Amino acid sequence: MLKLTSYRLRLAWYALTATIALLSILRGVNLHGSYLGAYVDRDWAHFLAYAVAATLPLLVWRRLTGLALSFGLGIFSVVLQILRALISDRVMDLQGTAVNLLGIVAGILLGLNILTLQSRARHQVKPRADRSHPTLL
Repeated sequence: MLKLTSYRLRLAWYALTATIALLSILRGVNLHGSYLGAYVDRDWAHFLAYAVAATLPLLVWRRLTGLALSFGLGIFSVVLQILRALISDRVMDLQGTAVNLLGIVAGILLGLNILTLQSRARHQVKPRADRSHPTLL
């Protein structure tokens, strides 16, 4: 069952990073103004998307591979901003890049925290019954 869950989380990560890439590069796609604009600020949507994208690799892959993929998202974010600036003839959004990088850092910290809690739960010693007092059973 664990492999099936891991497989689905990997697919979710691939789909999320592909969606981030497509929505960042494509011209004329503005989900923020039409659907999310009334409820969610653009920067918060980017922050949360990158935080989730940075957390998933740490939970699914081995620790070093997950860290490498999560840190690679930082390079991915900067490259997407450069491509977006070249394609749409706009200047590079430094504030958007900073928000994306902060989301990645938050996701890495969250993923490492979850791994630490899982490790502690696995290694927690169960208390033994006190055998000094006789029991009725």
